[in-house]
Amino acid sequence: MKIEIEMGKKTQGNQKNSRLKLNKFMFIFWLLLSFILFEFNNGIAFLFNLSTLFAPLPFAVIAMATSCPFAILLSAIASLAIALSDGFTAAITYFALFSFSGVLIAFFLKKDKPDASTFFTETIEFSIYLKLGLIVALSKLLGRNVALPNTAILQAALTPYASRLQGFDIAGSIKLLTEVATKMLPTTLLIFVTAEVFLCYICLNRIAKKQHIKLLAMPRVSRWSFAPNLFLALFVSFAFELAAKLNIKELAVCEDIAFNIQQVVWAAFFIQGFAFIMYMLERKHVRPFFKYILATLSVIIGVPSCLLSLLGATDLMWNFRKLRN
Repeated sequence: MKIEIEMGKKTQGNQKNSRLKLNKFMFIFWLLLSFILFEFNNGIAFLFNLSTLFAPLPFAVIAMATSCPFAILLSAIASLAIALSDGFTAAITYFALFSFSGVLIAFFLKKDKPDASTFFTETIEFSIYLKLGLIVALSKLLGRNVALPNTAILQAALTPYASRLQGFDIAGSIKLLTEVATKMLPTTLLIFVTAEVFLCYICLNRIAKKQHIKLLAMPRVSRWSFAPNLFLALFVSFAFELAAKLNIKELAVCEDIAFNIQQVVWAAFFIQGFAFIMYMLERKHVRPFFKYILATLSVIIGVPSCLLSLLGATDLMWNFRKLRN
């Protein structure tokens, strides 16, 4: 099932001369930054580390300044250096998360695209495949799920504070955290990859603007919209939920599948509702300062988030913005 995303009217694609300018000093800087980010995040579950969101950025800049084949060759050489210093598993992690992911973002950004939604959907899709392959490969090599926090490390980190945390069940809390993280792993992976691609695009766009280079245009939030077939995913989740209630052992996993689909769909409804609010505020010529306040409150406070999700579901059915126009 393919869920389309409409980001307003078609935007002009990136120009053929969209190669970033990078001198030797900045080239070495971005390469060293990639190594520093890796050493800082090495051994930490990447889905639960916010700094890993910027991991592909250095090689994305290098690929945008040179070429994707050269960046892939450089990433292979850098991964070989990591293998010699930190081992084979570290090299695989570096190649998938820190080097090749950046080249992947640059590859889709360099291609001539009719609109921004094509770039984001394709990049997010291939990034998910890449990270799933990394999780499966490393989990088989290490004998544990590398996408989840290491319980042994958490236990060792919290044990010195056990005397100060009297009445706090450290072992029980770690077990609960692991169970919740395992259940929400697909949703967490999708959110992580989406945030990673968006952050890298924003950083690349800012670098390109300083060099007076045009990249793929990003439409305003008020023009973002999901396709109505998103409701089909919601109905599919209900079917999985009913299957889980049949008390058949083989169908027990359907409950987790339904839960993750519903979390993703409600997140999409929230974005749809937020885009409609931004559209209304733009029509009323509200200052950007108040838009930022609304965005912050919508994420922090639970009630506005639920209301925006309901508004987004309603807007998806009736398309209020098209009716008003």
